[in-house]
Amino acid sequence: MAINKIKRKKGNGYRVRLLKNGKWLTRTYDRFLDAQKFEKEVRYSDSGIDNPNYTFESAALEWVTNHVEVYKAPSSISSDKQMLRDVLLPLFGKRPLRNISPEDIDVLIRQLQKRGLQPATVNRHLEVIRTIFNYCIKRRKAVYNPMSAVRMLRLPPVKLNYWTER
Repeated sequence: MAINKIKRKKGNGYRVRLLKNGKWLTRTYDRFLDAQKFEKEVRYSDSGIDNPNYTFESAALEWVTNHVEVYKAPSSISSDKQMLRDVLLPLFGKRPLRNISPEDIDVLIRQLQKRGLQPATVNRHLEVIRTIFNYCIKRRKAVYNPMSAVRMLRLPPVKLNYWTER
């Protein structure tokens, strides 16, 4: 069995260790049922976690159809699709999700800054990448979100204009 009981400071835990697509997957859970559920999903899923053929383009298209078009406003839909079409898919489109690293995202940040985009606009692009990876992690199609190692750009302070009495 691939589930081992481990002792921790906060009580017992259960570690799942499986070999899938040549990579070891290790997860730790507080409950045995959660560990069993994860083990069954990985063993019996056809796509498997961290599928080497699952590209950023297919993940982005799945995210757009299942999340963006369902939950977002029409203006947000068009802006997200435009960001994908103009910037993100040409750079990351054909690459497998597992091959996108934080260094690649740093390269994207530098490219967007060279184009003269404001920090808030660059942060919007980064948020799209973050949500695509989070969507794939929740659907068990990716293991790691490279955006977790990248910081958002600092925004300049906003000047507030107060109303005054005359």
